[in-house]
Amino acid sequence: GAYHAGVEIDGSEWSYGFTDTGTGVDCNPPRQNDQHVYRKSIEMGYTLLDEQEVGDILDRLSDEWVGTDYQLLKHNCCSFSQVFCHELGVGSVPAWVTRFMDAGSSIENAGQFVKTGIGETSAAVGTVFDGIDDKLALRSRAHTVA
Repeated sequence: GAYHAGVEIDGSEWSYGFTDTGTGVDCNPPRQNDQHVYRKSIEMGYTLLDEQEVGDILDRLSDEWVGTDYQLLKHNCCSFSQVFCHELGVGSVPAWVTRFMDAGSSIENAGQFVKTGIGETSAAVGTVFDGIDDKLALRSRAHTVA
């Protein structure tokens, strides 16, 4: 299934979601965002970063993770949590948390591959037909002149 993910640090849960303006990074009390149903918390360990370093990371991520950039399959709360955990030095979130995102991204990439292939085939066919049009036009002119 699809899961909500957030990162709890020092008594606050940080997550990412869609907003019409500004950052999509949001802070709530742990497990209290009423837009989600929480399954479980996962201990990720402790960061070696101090409070200032964590604050600097959150400031940067807040600038980078704009709410209008949210994409259900690629750029979502799970991908934000993954990036934030890596920045904190505590490793990756468990694979089952990002499984929906990873599967959706694979499907989207496959669709883009097919779309690109169709576009390239269409362009090649168009080039062939363009050449035929030129030859027909030359023949037509040749017949008209003769």
